[in-house]
Amino acid sequence: MNNSLNNLETIREYLLGRISVETTLEEIEELLFVNEDFCQKAEILEDELINDFVFGNLSQIDLKDFEKTLQNNPSRRAKVQVTQLLKEKAQVQSVEERTSLFDSIKAFFRQPIYAGAFALLLIVILVGGIYLLRTNNLDEIAQLEKIYEKERPIEPRISGFEYAPLVVTRGEDKTTDEQKRKLRLLETKLLEAI
Repeated sequence: MNNSLNNLETIREYLLGRISVETTLEEIEELLFVNEDFCQKAEILEDELINDFVFGNLSQIDLKDFEKTLQNNPSRRAKVQVTQLLKEKAQVQSVEERTSLFDSIKAFFRQPIYAGAFALLLIVILVGGIYLLRTNNLDEIAQLEKIYEKERPIEPRISGFEYAPLVVTRGEDKTTDEQKRKLRLLETKLLEAI
């Protein structure tokens, strides 16, 4: 057995059907039966050739030689068909994965139950938000009513508040710093709510 046959280039030439010397062909075929390492190299190179053929990576010369070997080798033809099917399936999956977010949203809303559930969720969020904002304002207004339950700060009456007399005092303002701070805080909160 010649060790020069056990290199990748020789195996590639054999797989492409380019070796025409009868003794060399016999030696290579014998190596395929006897030498497991040689057989594995030949299988790997054959798979690479098939992939290159399916993906169009073979040169013109290699392509012609490879196509000639397919005529006499049904096993290789089957491997080529499987590889082509796998390639097509991978391309289809790739296209399916590229569907846009907008397409996904459209598909979601095409189903009436999901669209209805989403609309109901929006309504609940809207009503909840309004309720929470309103309760916060009501708390501040209730505090304001409590502060002005005994006297009102201005001559006109404030609608929605209980009647409180207008007290006119002369001299220094008797409201404490704590009351002034609470009034400023309430004023700020009500202005933010508006």
